[in-house]
Amino acid sequence: MAATLPLYLRLAILLAAILLPALIFTVVSAYTGYRDNQARTRESIIRFGELAATRTQLLIDSTRRLLITLSTTDLLEEAHADAALCGQRLGSLAKIFDEYRIFSLTDAAGRVICTSLASATDIDVSDRPWFQQVRSSGAATVSQLVRSKLDNKPVVVVAVPMSQPGEPFRGAVAVGINVQWLAGLSASTELPAQSAAFLVDRSGTAVTQSGKLIEPTPSPSGAGDADMLAFPDAAALHKAMAGDSRQFTGNGADGISRLYTLTNLRHTDLFVVVGLVESGPFGWAKRDFTRQMAAALAMLLCALLGVAVGSDLLIARSIRALSATAEALERGDYSVRPQVTGGSREVRQLAMTLTSMADQVQRHEQDMRRSVQAKDAMLKEIHHRVKNNLQVVTSLMSIQANRLHDEASKRALAELQRRVRALGLLHRHLYEGDDLRYLDFGQFTVELCQMVKESSGPAARAVNIEVDIPPIPITADRAVPLGLLITEALGNAFKHGFPGGRSGEIRISLSATAEGVATVSIADNGIGPPPDLAGEQKSDPGTGMLLMQAFAQQLGSVLSVEGPPGTTIRFSFDLTEPGIIPPA
Repeated sequence: MAATLPLYLRLAILLAAILLPALIFTVVSAYTGYRDNQARTRESIIRFGELAATRTQLLIDSTRRLLITLSTTDLLEEAHADAALCGQRLGSLAKIFDEYRIFSLTDAAGRVICTSLASATDIDVSDRPWFQQVRSSGAATVSQLVRSKLDNKPVVVVAVPMSQPGEPFRGAVAVGINVQWLAGLSASTELPAQSAAFLVDRSGTAVTQSGKLIEPTPSPSGAGDADMLAFPDAAALHKAMAGDSRQFTGNGADGISRLYTLTNLRHTDLFVVVGLVESGPFGWAKRDFTRQMAAALAMLLCALLGVAVGSDLLIARSIRALSATAEALERGDYSVRPQVTGGSREVRQLAMTLTSMADQVQRHEQDMRRSVQAKDAMLKEIHHRVKNNLQVVTSLMSIQANRLHDEASKRALAELQRRVRALGLLHRHLYEGDDLRYLDFGQFTVELCQMVKESSGPAARAVNIEVDIPPIPITADRAVPLGLLITEALGNAFKHGFPGGRSGEIRISLSATAEGVATVSIADNGIGPPPDLAGEQKSDPGTGMLLMQAFAQQLGSVLSVEGPPGTTIRFSFDLTEPGIIPPA
């Protein structure tokens, strides 16, 4: 698989493997930083919540101390003696401290006997949880967010018993803290942007920064209050109050996800809730983590892209040029030269070496081609001269035959002349062909039959010759015995097979088996051979038959003669032997 990948891709994979530890370290570091930023943000929100609760806690604590101081005076006896004078003293306190709404003094039964608000006397507060708790515990008590019975305004009541520890309960001094002050103290802290602070009690009642009291089931007016859009879901808020976790995540009334921190005011059922939009500092942490991851991946991609492009420009392109040149040289095209530009020194040296080798091979090939051409020209000249010399020989034979008076001698000389002409025809086919090593056996046989027929006299004109031999390339050393054997067979057929000028047909064919064995058949429809020449055993063969047997032996074959009717001469030879090219 790796061997099929291009070089630039393999280098990119190698670089990726090398950079993988650094990338993993970067990812781990970025994720660790992201988690650390989250932890620091959560700690910061907790500190903001504590800071927001500190001012409210200080007001409640100072109020408790003020009331404890009042409880040590004879204010209760004064109220029983002169309620108006007691009201004046409490009213002066209310004027001094703007954060308080109404100071009040109750008897043991829970009846208001003295207040800073003259119209708020003879009111029974015994049903209020804060009064029941201060009466039962005999200690200072802080109420939840309630509406005062004295003026129906939202307050947080701080009450202190008017009796010393161990004494019977005689009454209580109480003051209603303006919840708008409490909410303002919580929200006035320098909180981060996109944050909100709320004062809530354990029942889920909350106070808006404008001083509105929102019950656990918000009224339409409370739900639409802009100050309460960031208030958390009631179920998530109660779950956080019931558990130990000081932080929780939830959606505000506006549907935006926030991280909330919950801080309980000491010795009260009041809580300061601070909410921060997660897309703020948490969004910054996520964006920072995303930027670091994107930067690491971008660096990796740039490195991989640089390696891929650089290796392609500096290495792969040059190697492709060298490879294309090597393929061209392998095909025998020695004119191609590697076009290497901008490659490394080693690649350029390799290109120079390949160019030098190609030049040497090209020069050597040119020398060899010239040598082969010279040899071919020389061989053609040799074959041409041999053919011319054989023509001279046949001409001399013709002159000599004209001087003879013995018919037997003339026939013998004519037969010899025919054999010489067959050899001359063979040499002509060799030097006229494209390849001096081979000749076309089928075409050669056609012309050979025509030459033998023309040289056999008028008796052969009535005999038709049909040649069925495919164009088989065959070497000269094999063509000589084949040509001479066919020449002798045709001469015998014209001489003995068709006496008295009778007409007939001679058919020469070649068939080959799948094993590469070729069989040549020379058949005529003449009078047939003498009985003693039929088959492979001949009692006293003539000169022609002896020559045919000798030529068949040169081909590694045995000659067979069949007939009558007619005469059929067969012999076989192996086409796969050296010097023979099997037909396609």
